[in-house]
Amino acid sequence: MSSFWRTEAQFVATVSAPAGGAEEAFAAVRRHWARTALAFVGKAAEADSRGTTFNVSNGNFRAMAADVDTPYWGVRIAGPGWRVEVVADRSGAETMLTLRRQVLPNARFPEQVAEFLRKVGLATAPGPAVRLEHSGAPVGAVLELRKSRDLDLFERLLAHPRRRMPILLVSETDPHTNSLLVDPASLAVTAADALLSVTITYELAYELSDRIGKVWSCYMGAVRVYQPGADLLRGDPWDHPLHLPARLSPDMPARAAEEARRKSGEWEMDWWMLDFLEDASASRRTPIPVPPPAPPTPEEPVEETQHEPEVEGLLLRVSRLEGELERMRALVRRLGAAVRSEGNQVPIPGSLLEVQEWVEEHYGGRLVLLPRALRGARESVYRDPPLVYKCLQFLATEYRDARVGEESTQEAPQESIRRLGVELTRSISPSRAGQEGDTYFVHWPTSKDRRWFLEWHLKKGTSHDPRESLRIYFFWDAQREQVVVGWMTSHLENRFS
Repeated sequence: MSSFWRTEAQFVATVSAPAGGAEEAFAAVRRHWARTALAFVGKAAEADSRGTTFNVSNGNFRAMAADVDTPYWGVRIAGPGWRVEVVADRSGAETMLTLRRQVLPNARFPEQVAEFLRKVGLATAPGPAVRLEHSGAPVGAVLELRKSRDLDLFERLLAHPRRRMPILLVSETDPHTNSLLVDPASLAVTAADALLSVTITYELAYELSDRIGKVWSCYMGAVRVYQPGADLLRGDPWDHPLHLPARLSPDMPARAAEEARRKSGEWEMDWWMLDFLEDASASRRTPIPVPPPAPPTPEEPVEETQHEPEVEGLLLRVSRLEGELERMRALVRRLGAAVRSEGNQVPIPGSLLEVQEWVEEHYGGRLVLLPRALRGARESVYRDPPLVYKCLQFLATEYRDARVGEESTQEAPQESIRRLGVELTRSISPSRAGQEGDTYFVHWPTSKDRRWFLEWHLKKGTSHDPRESLRIYFFWDAQREQVVVGWMTSHLENRFS
Protein backbone atom coordinates (compact mmCIF):
# COMPACT_ATOMS: atom_id res chain seq x y z
CA MET A 1 0.00 0.00 0.00
CA SER A 2 1.47 3.32 -1.03
CA SER A 3 2.33 5.67 1.81
CA PHE A 4 1.03 8.58 -0.26
CA TRP A 5 -2.53 7.37 0.17
CA ARG A 6 -4.35 7.22 3.49
CA THR A 7 -6.98 4.50 3.76
CA GLU A 8 -10.13 5.97 5.29
CA ALA A 9 -12.27 2.84 5.24
CA GLN A 10 -12.31 -0.65 3.82
CA PHE A 11 -14.67 -3.57 3.67
CA VAL A 12 -14.39 -7.30 2.92
CA ALA A 13 -17.12 -9.85 2.24
CA THR A 14 -17.68 -13.32 0.83
CA VAL A 15 -19.91 -13.40 -2.26
CA SER A 16 -22.07 -16.48 -2.79
CA ALA A 17 -24.48 -17.45 -5.55
CA PRO A 18 -26.09 -20.72 -4.47
CA ALA A 19 -27.41 -21.52 -7.92
CA GLY A 20 -24.28 -20.74 -9.93
CA GLY A 21 -21.43 -21.13 -7.45
CA ALA A 22 -18.24 -19.07 -7.30
CA GLU A 23 -18.13 -18.37 -11.06
CA GLU A 24 -21.62 -16.85 -11.10
CA ALA A 25 -20.85 -14.85 -7.95
CA PHE A 26 -17.70 -13.48 -9.59
CA ALA A 27 -19.58 -12.57 -12.77
CA ALA A 28 -22.39 -10.92 -10.79
CA VAL A 29 -19.93 -8.74 -8.86
CA ARG A 30 -18.25 -7.62 -12.07
CA ARG A 31 -21.56 -6.74 -13.73
CA HIS A 32 -22.89 -4.90 -10.69
CA TRP A 33 -19.81 -2.81 -9.93
CA ALA A 34 -19.08 -2.07 -13.60
CA ARG A 35 -22.59 -0.59 -13.91
CA THR A 36 -22.14 1.29 -10.62
CA ALA A 37 -18.88 2.87 -11.80
CA LEU A 38 -20.25 3.80 -15.22
CA ALA A 39 -23.38 5.31 -13.66
CA PHE A 40 -21.18 7.43 -11.40
CA VAL A 41 -19.55 9.13 -14.39
CA GLY A 42 -22.82 9.43 -16.31
CA LYS A 43 -22.17 6.52 -18.70
CA ALA A 44 -24.89 4.15 -17.46
CA ALA A 45 -26.40 3.90 -20.93
CA GLU A 46 -23.11 2.49 -22.23
CA ALA A 47 -22.90 -0.33 -19.66
CA ASP A 48 -23.74 -3.12 -22.11
CA SER A 49 -21.30 -1.94 -24.77
CA ARG A 50 -18.49 -1.18 -22.32
CA GLY A 51 -18.74 -4.51 -20.51
CA THR A 52 -16.39 -4.98 -17.55
CA THR A 53 -13.23 -3.42 -19.03
CA PHE A 54 -13.20 0.35 -19.57
CA ASN A 55 -11.42 3.64 -18.84
CA VAL A 56 -13.77 6.63 -19.06
CA SER A 57 -14.09 10.14 -17.64
CA ASN A 58 -16.73 12.84 -17.41
CA GLY A 59 -14.23 15.65 -16.80
CA ASN A 60 -14.50 15.57 -13.01
CA PHE A 61 -14.33 11.88 -12.20
CA ARG A 62 -12.79 8.81 -13.84
CA ALA A 63 -13.97 5.19 -13.80
CA MET A 64 -11.62 2.36 -14.75
CA ALA A 65 -12.08 -1.43 -14.72
CA ALA A 66 -10.11 -4.45 -15.88
CA ASP A 67 -9.16 -8.03 -15.12
CA VAL A 68 -5.92 -8.30 -13.13
CA ASP A 69 -4.27 -11.66 -13.77
CA THR A 70 -6.67 -14.60 -13.97
CA PRO A 71 -8.55 -14.68 -10.65
CA TYR A 72 -9.00 -10.95 -10.01
CA TRP A 73 -11.15 -8.16 -11.37
CA GLY A 74 -10.96 -4.57 -10.15
CA VAL A 75 -12.67 -1.23 -10.62
CA ARG A 76 -11.56 2.24 -9.55
CA ILE A 77 -13.61 5.44 -9.24
CA ALA A 78 -11.40 8.49 -8.72
CA GLY A 79 -11.66 12.23 -8.26
CA PRO A 80 -9.26 15.02 -7.23
CA GLY A 81 -7.20 13.53 -4.40
CA TRP A 82 -9.43 10.52 -3.67
CA ARG A 83 -10.21 7.09 -5.06
CA VAL A 84 -12.47 4.12 -4.36
CA GLU A 85 -11.32 0.65 -5.37
CA VAL A 86 -13.22 -2.62 -5.49
CA VAL A 87 -11.58 -6.00 -6.10
CA ALA A 88 -13.29 -9.33 -6.75
CA ASP A 89 -11.16 -12.42 -6.15
CA ARG A 90 -12.11 -15.93 -7.28
CA SER A 91 -8.76 -17.61 -6.51
CA GLY A 92 -10.18 -19.66 -3.63
CA ALA A 93 -13.23 -21.82 -3.03
CA GLU A 94 -15.37 -18.69 -2.64
CA THR A 95 -15.49 -15.33 -4.37
CA MET A 96 -14.25 -12.50 -2.15
CA LEU A 97 -15.10 -8.80 -2.48
CA THR A 98 -13.02 -5.97 -1.04
CA LEU A 99 -13.82 -2.26 -1.11
CA ARG A 100 -11.36 0.46 -0.12
CA ARG A 101 -11.55 4.25 -0.12
CA GLN A 102 -8.42 6.42 0.06
CA VAL A 103 -7.37 10.06 0.02
CA LEU A 104 -4.13 11.93 -0.57
CA PRO A 105 -2.61 14.24 2.08
CA ASN A 106 -4.55 17.49 2.47
CA ALA A 107 -7.47 16.07 0.47
CA ARG A 108 -10.89 15.07 1.73
CA PHE A 109 -13.19 12.29 0.63
CA PRO A 110 -16.54 13.83 -0.50
CA GLU A 111 -19.34 12.65 1.77
CA GLN A 112 -21.82 12.64 -1.10
CA VAL A 113 -19.60 10.12 -2.88
CA ALA A 114 -19.41 7.95 0.24
CA GLU A 115 -23.19 8.07 0.55
CA PHE A 116 -23.62 7.13 -3.11
CA LEU A 117 -21.30 4.15 -2.74
CA ARG A 118 -22.91 2.94 0.46
CA LYS A 119 -26.39 3.02 -1.05
CA VAL A 120 -25.63 1.92 -4.60
CA GLY A 121 -22.55 -0.20 -4.08
CA LEU A 122 -23.48 -2.34 -1.10
CA ALA A 123 -27.14 -1.86 -0.25
CA THR A 124 -28.21 -3.18 -3.63
CA ALA A 125 -26.89 -6.73 -3.90
CA PRO A 126 -25.05 -7.79 -7.08
CA GLY A 127 -28.09 -9.85 -8.05
CA PRO A 128 -31.28 -11.37 -6.66
CA ALA A 129 -29.62 -14.76 -6.11
CA VAL A 130 -26.31 -13.38 -4.82
CA ARG A 131 -25.49 -12.86 -1.14
CA LEU A 132 -22.76 -10.93 0.66
CA GLU A 133 -21.49 -12.32 3.96
CA HIS A 134 -18.83 -11.32 6.48
CA SER A 135 -17.62 -14.06 8.84
CA GLY A 136 -20.84 -15.97 8.17
CA ALA A 137 -23.24 -13.06 8.83
CA PRO A 138 -25.27 -11.36 6.08
CA VAL A 139 -24.15 -7.96 4.79
CA GLY A 140 -26.91 -5.52 3.93
CA ALA A 141 -29.52 -7.64 5.74
CA VAL A 142 -30.57 -8.29 9.34
CA LEU A 143 -29.47 -11.45 11.15
CA GLU A 144 -32.39 -12.40 13.42
CA LEU A 145 -31.80 -14.52 16.54
CA ARG A 146 -35.12 -16.23 17.31
CA LYS A 147 -34.32 -19.81 18.36
CA SER A 148 -31.80 -21.40 20.70
CA ARG A 149 -29.86 -22.84 17.79
CA ASP A 150 -29.35 -19.30 16.46
CA LEU A 151 -27.21 -18.57 19.51
CA ASP A 152 -24.66 -21.14 18.34
CA LEU A 153 -24.24 -19.11 15.15
CA PHE A 154 -24.02 -15.87 17.12
CA GLU A 155 -21.34 -17.23 19.47
CA ARG A 156 -19.28 -18.37 16.49
CA LEU A 157 -19.72 -14.94 14.93
CA LEU A 158 -18.56 -13.23 18.14
CA ALA A 159 -15.36 -15.30 18.28
CA HIS A 160 -14.69 -15.52 14.53
CA PRO A 161 -10.94 -14.88 14.04
CA ARG A 162 -11.47 -13.04 10.73
CA ARG A 163 -14.33 -10.81 11.83
CA ARG A 164 -13.36 -7.19 11.15
CA MET A 165 -16.80 -5.57 11.38
CA PRO A 166 -18.47 -4.75 14.72
CA ILE A 167 -21.77 -6.43 15.55
CA LEU A 168 -24.59 -4.10 16.54
CA LEU A 169 -27.02 -6.22 18.57
CA VAL A 170 -30.53 -4.80 19.14
CA SER A 171 -32.70 -6.47 21.81
CA GLU A 172 -36.51 -6.40 22.03
CA THR A 173 -38.00 -4.11 24.67
CA ASP A 174 -40.71 -6.55 25.85
CA PRO A 175 -42.03 -10.05 25.03
CA HIS A 176 -45.39 -8.88 23.63
CA THR A 177 -44.87 -6.13 21.06
CA ASN A 178 -41.50 -7.24 19.64
CA SER A 179 -40.55 -3.56 19.49
CA LEU A 180 -36.99 -2.33 18.89
CA LEU A 181 -35.52 1.08 19.68
CA VAL A 182 -33.26 0.97 16.60
CA ASP A 183 -34.48 0.19 13.08
CA PRO A 184 -32.27 -2.77 12.14
CA ALA A 185 -33.41 -2.94 8.50
CA SER A 186 -32.48 0.69 7.86
CA LEU A 187 -29.19 0.21 9.67
CA ALA A 188 -28.36 -2.88 7.61
CA VAL A 189 -28.67 -0.76 4.45
CA THR A 190 -27.04 2.51 5.48
CA ALA A 191 -24.18 0.85 7.41
CA ALA A 192 -23.69 -2.23 5.22
CA ASP A 193 -20.00 -1.44 4.82
CA ALA A 194 -19.41 -0.89 8.55
CA LEU A 195 -21.64 -2.93 10.88
CA LEU A 196 -23.33 -6.32 11.10
CA SER A 197 -26.95 -5.71 12.13
CA VAL A 198 -28.37 -8.36 14.49
CA THR A 199 -31.62 -8.56 16.50
CA ILE A 200 -32.53 -10.86 19.39
CA THR A 201 -35.91 -11.70 20.90
CA TYR A 202 -36.78 -10.75 24.46
CA GLU A 203 -36.70 -14.34 25.77
CA LEU A 204 -33.60 -15.40 23.83
CA ALA A 205 -31.63 -12.45 25.19
CA TYR A 206 -31.80 -14.00 28.65
CA GLU A 207 -30.63 -17.35 27.30
CA LEU A 208 -27.69 -15.57 25.67
CA SER A 209 -26.91 -13.96 29.03
CA ASP A 210 -26.79 -17.40 30.64
CA ARG A 211 -24.40 -18.58 27.96
CA ILE A 212 -21.90 -15.74 27.80
CA GLY A 213 -22.38 -14.07 31.19
CA LYS A 214 -24.36 -11.07 32.33
CA VAL A 215 -21.48 -8.60 31.85
CA TRP A 216 -21.45 -9.47 28.13
CA SER A 217 -25.23 -9.56 27.65
CA CYS A 218 -27.78 -7.27 26.02
CA TYR A 219 -31.52 -7.37 26.83
CA MET A 220 -34.70 -5.37 27.57
CA GLY A 221 -34.34 -2.95 24.67
CA ALA A 222 -30.60 -2.32 25.08
CA VAL A 223 -28.24 -2.04 22.11
CA ARG A 224 -24.67 -3.33 22.24
CA VAL A 225 -21.69 -2.99 19.91
CA TYR A 226 -19.42 -6.07 19.99
CA GLN A 227 -16.08 -5.01 18.55
CA PRO A 228 -13.88 -7.39 16.52
CA GLY A 229 -11.69 -9.64 18.62
CA ALA A 230 -14.25 -10.12 21.41
CA ASP A 231 -12.70 -12.47 23.99
CA LEU A 232 -15.38 -13.61 26.42
CA LEU A 233 -12.86 -15.32 28.69
CA ARG A 234 -10.09 -12.78 29.04
CA GLY A 235 -11.43 -9.64 27.35
CA ASP A 236 -12.83 -6.49 28.93
CA PRO A 237 -16.63 -6.15 28.51
CA TRP A 238 -16.30 -2.36 28.73
CA ASP A 239 -14.56 -2.37 25.36
CA HIS A 240 -17.91 -3.38 23.83
CA PRO A 241 -20.27 -0.47 24.57
CA LEU A 242 -23.71 -1.24 26.02
CA HIS A 243 -26.37 1.43 25.37
CA LEU A 244 -29.31 1.15 27.80
CA PRO A 245 -32.75 2.31 26.60
CA ALA A 246 -32.82 5.33 28.93
CA ARG A 247 -29.54 6.66 27.49
CA LEU A 248 -29.89 5.55 23.87
CA SER A 249 -29.45 8.56 21.59
CA PRO A 250 -31.05 8.55 18.11
CA ASP A 251 -27.71 9.07 16.36
CA MET A 252 -25.91 6.26 18.18
CA PRO A 253 -26.05 3.75 15.27
CA ALA A 254 -24.74 6.33 12.79
CA ARG A 255 -21.89 7.27 15.13
CA ALA A 256 -21.03 3.59 15.67
CA ALA A 257 -20.96 3.03 11.91
CA GLU A 258 -18.67 5.99 11.28
CA GLU A 259 -16.33 4.90 14.06
CA ALA A 260 -16.25 1.40 12.54
CA ARG A 261 -15.36 2.82 9.12
CA ARG A 262 -12.54 4.88 10.63
CA LYS A 263 -11.11 1.87 12.45
CA SER A 264 -11.39 -0.31 9.36
CA GLY A 265 -8.81 1.92 7.66
CA GLU A 266 -6.21 0.40 9.99
CA TRP A 267 -6.82 -3.19 8.81
CA GLU A 268 -3.96 -5.06 7.18
CA MET A 269 -5.34 -6.29 3.86
CA ASP A 270 -2.97 -8.90 2.45
CA TRP A 271 -5.11 -11.15 0.24
CA TRP A 272 -4.24 -9.39 -3.02
CA MET A 273 -2.97 -6.14 -4.44
CA LEU A 274 -5.47 -3.33 -4.42
CA ASP A 275 -3.23 -0.96 -6.38
CA PHE A 276 -4.07 -2.24 -9.83
CA LEU A 277 -5.10 -1.13 -13.33
CA GLU A 278 -2.46 1.31 -14.61
CA ASP A 279 0.02 0.14 -11.93
CA ALA A 280 -0.65 -3.55 -12.43
CA SER A 281 1.41 -4.15 -15.55
CA ALA A 282 4.47 -2.74 -13.79
CA SER A 283 3.93 -4.64 -10.56
CA ARG A 284 2.97 -7.99 -12.10
CA ARG A 285 4.68 -7.60 -15.49
CA THR A 286 1.37 -8.55 -17.06
CA PRO A 287 -0.31 -6.37 -19.70
CA ILE A 288 -3.69 -5.10 -18.57
CA PRO A 289 -6.42 -5.19 -21.23
CA VAL A 290 -7.54 -1.58 -20.78
CA PRO A 291 -8.32 0.18 -24.06
CA PRO A 292 -6.71 3.60 -24.53
CA PRO A 293 -8.96 6.53 -23.64
CA ALA A 294 -10.79 8.20 -26.49
CA PRO A 295 -9.44 11.53 -27.77
CA PRO A 296 -10.72 14.50 -25.75
CA THR A 297 -14.00 16.01 -26.82
CA PRO A 298 -15.95 19.00 -25.49
CA GLU A 299 -18.17 16.49 -23.61
CA GLU A 300 -15.16 14.57 -22.24
CA PRO A 301 -12.25 16.90 -21.44
CA VAL A 302 -8.85 15.60 -20.42
CA GLU A 303 -8.63 15.04 -16.66
CA GLU A 304 -6.00 17.16 -14.94
CA THR A 305 -2.88 15.40 -13.67
CA GLN A 306 -3.15 15.03 -9.92
CA HIS A 307 0.52 14.50 -9.11
CA GLU A 308 3.85 15.88 -10.17
CA PRO A 309 5.91 13.53 -12.40
CA GLU A 310 8.39 12.70 -9.65
CA VAL A 311 5.54 11.71 -7.32
CA GLU A 312 4.08 9.45 -10.00
CA GLY A 313 7.51 7.88 -10.40
CA LEU A 314 7.68 7.14 -6.70
CA LEU A 315 4.21 5.65 -6.74
CA LEU A 316 5.21 3.38 -9.62
CA ARG A 317 8.34 2.31 -7.73
CA VAL A 318 6.27 1.48 -4.65
CA SER A 319 3.89 -0.48 -6.86
CA ARG A 320 6.81 -2.57 -8.21
CA LEU A 321 7.92 -3.33 -4.65
CA GLU A 322 4.39 -4.37 -3.79
CA GLY A 323 4.47 -6.69 -6.80
CA GLU A 324 7.63 -8.31 -5.45
CA LEU A 325 5.92 -8.73 -2.09
CA GLU A 326 2.94 -10.37 -3.78
CA ARG A 327 5.25 -12.79 -5.58
CA MET A 328 6.93 -13.66 -2.28
CA ARG A 329 3.52 -14.38 -0.78
CA ALA A 330 2.74 -16.63 -3.73
CA LEU A 331 6.03 -18.45 -3.09
CA VAL A 332 5.04 -18.98 0.54
CA ARG A 333 1.71 -20.40 -0.61
CA ARG A 334 3.49 -22.78 -3.00
CA LEU A 335 5.83 -23.90 -0.23
CA GLY A 336 2.80 -24.56 1.96
CA ALA A 337 1.31 -26.66 -0.84
CA ALA A 338 4.60 -28.57 -1.07
CA VAL A 339 4.44 -29.31 2.65
CA ARG A 340 0.93 -30.68 2.17
CA SER A 341 1.83 -32.77 -0.89
CA GLU A 342 4.87 -34.26 0.84
CA GLY A 343 2.94 -35.04 4.01
CA ASN A 344 2.43 -38.66 3.03
CA GLN A 345 6.21 -39.12 2.72
CA VAL A 346 6.92 -37.92 6.27
CA PRO A 347 7.86 -41.00 8.34
CA ILE A 348 5.43 -41.90 11.11
CA PRO A 349 7.16 -43.22 14.24
CA GLY A 350 5.69 -46.06 16.24
CA SER A 351 6.22 -44.46 19.64
CA LEU A 352 5.23 -41.08 21.06
CA LEU A 353 8.62 -40.76 22.75
CA GLU A 354 9.92 -39.23 19.50
CA VAL A 355 7.09 -36.74 19.02
CA GLN A 356 9.01 -33.57 20.00
CA GLU A 357 11.87 -34.16 17.57
CA TRP A 358 9.43 -35.24 14.84
CA VAL A 359 7.36 -32.04 15.09
CA GLU A 360 10.42 -29.78 15.20
CA GLU A 361 12.00 -31.48 12.17
CA HIS A 362 8.98 -31.59 9.89
CA TYR A 363 6.55 -28.91 11.10
CA GLY A 364 8.57 -26.32 12.98
CA GLY A 365 6.93 -22.88 12.82
CA ARG A 366 3.54 -24.44 12.05
CA LEU A 367 2.83 -26.60 15.10
CA VAL A 368 3.97 -26.20 18.71
CA LEU A 369 3.80 -28.81 21.48
CA LEU A 370 3.79 -27.21 24.92
CA PRO A 371 5.66 -28.94 27.80
CA ARG A 372 2.38 -30.19 29.26
CA ALA A 373 1.50 -31.87 25.96
CA LEU A 374 4.95 -33.49 25.78
CA ARG A 375 4.53 -34.80 29.30
CA GLY A 376 1.16 -36.24 28.35
CA ALA A 377 2.73 -37.90 25.29
CA ARG A 378 5.48 -39.49 27.38
CA GLU A 379 2.89 -40.85 29.84
CA SER A 380 0.42 -41.91 27.13
CA VAL A 381 -0.85 -45.48 26.96
CA TYR A 382 -3.00 -44.89 23.88
CA ARG A 383 -2.96 -48.00 21.70
CA ASP A 384 -2.52 -46.26 18.30
CA PRO A 385 0.48 -43.84 18.37
CA PRO A 386 0.60 -43.54 14.52
CA LEU A 387 -2.90 -42.01 14.58
CA VAL A 388 -1.64 -39.37 17.02
CA TYR A 389 1.13 -38.45 14.57
CA LYS A 390 -1.33 -38.29 11.67
CA CYS A 391 -3.60 -35.98 13.68
CA LEU A 392 -0.67 -33.68 14.47
CA GLN A 393 0.29 -33.75 10.79
CA PHE A 394 -3.26 -32.73 9.86
CA LEU A 395 -3.18 -29.81 12.34
CA ALA A 396 0.18 -28.61 10.99
CA THR A 397 -0.87 -28.74 7.33
CA GLU A 398 -4.48 -28.70 6.18
CA TYR A 399 -6.02 -27.28 9.36
CA ARG A 400 -3.40 -24.52 9.67
CA ASP A 401 -3.67 -23.63 5.97
CA ALA A 402 -7.44 -23.30 6.28
CA ARG A 403 -7.02 -20.98 9.30
CA VAL A 404 -4.61 -18.67 7.48
CA GLY A 405 -6.85 -18.65 4.40
CA GLU A 406 -4.57 -20.31 1.87
CA GLU A 407 -6.18 -21.09 -1.47
CA SER A 408 -7.78 -24.44 -2.34
CA THR A 409 -7.81 -25.66 1.27
CA GLN A 410 -11.31 -24.62 2.32
CA GLU A 411 -12.81 -28.11 1.90
CA ALA A 412 -9.73 -30.17 2.80
CA PRO A 413 -10.04 -30.31 6.62
CA GLN A 414 -13.45 -32.02 6.70
CA GLU A 415 -12.35 -34.63 4.18
CA SER A 416 -9.19 -35.40 6.16
CA ILE A 417 -11.08 -35.52 9.45
CA ARG A 418 -13.36 -38.18 8.00
CA ARG A 419 -10.39 -40.09 6.63
CA LEU A 420 -8.67 -40.09 10.02
CA GLY A 421 -11.84 -41.22 11.75
CA VAL A 422 -11.72 -38.44 14.36
CA GLU A 423 -13.91 -35.47 15.29
CA LEU A 424 -12.94 -31.79 15.55
CA THR A 425 -15.05 -30.04 18.20
CA ARG A 426 -14.82 -27.43 20.92
CA SER A 427 -13.29 -28.88 24.05
CA ILE A 428 -15.67 -27.37 26.63
CA SER A 429 -17.87 -24.31 27.05
CA PRO A 430 -16.05 -21.17 28.24
CA SER A 431 -18.24 -20.92 31.33
CA ARG A 432 -17.49 -24.49 32.37
CA ALA A 433 -13.79 -24.10 31.62
CA GLY A 434 -13.66 -21.24 34.11
CA GLN A 435 -14.89 -23.62 36.80
CA GLU A 436 -12.05 -26.08 36.17
CA GLY A 437 -9.21 -23.86 37.40
CA ASP A 438 -6.15 -24.08 35.12
CA THR A 439 -7.13 -27.40 33.55
CA TYR A 440 -8.15 -25.92 30.20
CA PHE A 441 -5.69 -23.00 30.20
CA VAL A 442 -2.00 -22.73 29.31
CA HIS A 443 0.54 -19.92 29.23
CA TRP A 444 2.00 -19.09 25.84
CA PRO A 445 4.60 -18.35 24.56
CA THR A 446 6.26 -18.34 28.01
CA SER A 447 5.04 -18.87 31.53
CA LYS A 448 4.90 -15.10 32.04
CA ASP A 449 2.69 -14.39 29.04
CA ARG A 450 -1.09 -14.49 28.69
CA ARG A 451 -3.32 -17.46 29.53
CA TRP A 452 -4.78 -19.22 26.51
CA PHE A 453 -7.91 -21.34 26.48
CA LEU A 454 -7.56 -24.84 24.97
CA GLU A 455 -10.64 -24.18 22.90
CA TRP A 456 -10.55 -27.12 20.45
CA HIS A 457 -9.77 -30.79 20.45
CA LEU A 458 -9.48 -33.70 18.07
CA LYS A 459 -11.14 -36.72 19.59
CA LYS A 460 -11.83 -40.37 18.90
CA GLY A 461 -13.80 -42.78 21.05
CA THR A 462 -16.19 -42.26 23.93
CA SER A 463 -14.53 -44.52 26.47
CA HIS A 464 -12.65 -42.94 29.36
CA ASP A 465 -10.10 -45.75 29.14
CA PRO A 466 -6.92 -43.87 28.06
CA ARG A 467 -5.88 -46.90 25.99
CA GLU A 468 -8.99 -46.68 23.80
CA SER A 469 -9.86 -42.97 23.70
CA LEU A 470 -7.87 -40.15 22.05
CA ARG A 471 -7.97 -36.44 22.86
CA ILE A 472 -5.62 -33.72 21.46
CA TYR A 473 -6.38 -30.28 22.98
CA PHE A 474 -5.16 -27.18 21.16
CA PHE A 475 -5.80 -23.54 20.25
CA TRP A 476 -5.05 -21.35 17.23
CA ASP A 477 -2.61 -18.45 17.65
CA ALA A 478 -3.67 -16.11 14.85
CA GLN A 479 -0.85 -13.62 15.45
CA ARG A 480 1.89 -16.22 15.02
CA GLU A 481 -0.18 -18.40 12.64
CA GLN A 482 0.59 -21.53 14.64
CA VAL A 483 -1.40 -24.41 16.08
CA VAL A 484 -0.48 -24.80 19.77
CA VAL A 485 -1.15 -28.18 21.41
CA GLY A 486 -1.57 -27.98 25.18
CA TRP A 487 -2.41 -31.58 26.10
CA MET A 488 -2.65 -35.09 24.66
CA THR A 489 -3.62 -37.95 24.50
CA SER A 490 -6.13 -38.56 27.33
CA HIS A 491 -9.23 -36.75 28.62
CA LEU A 492 -8.30 -33.55 30.42
CA GLU A 493 -11.03 -33.90 32.99
CA ASN A 494 -9.84 -37.40 33.92
CA ARG A 495 -6.18 -36.47 34.13
CA PHE A 496 -6.36 -33.26 36.14
CA SER A 497 -9.65 -33.06 38.00
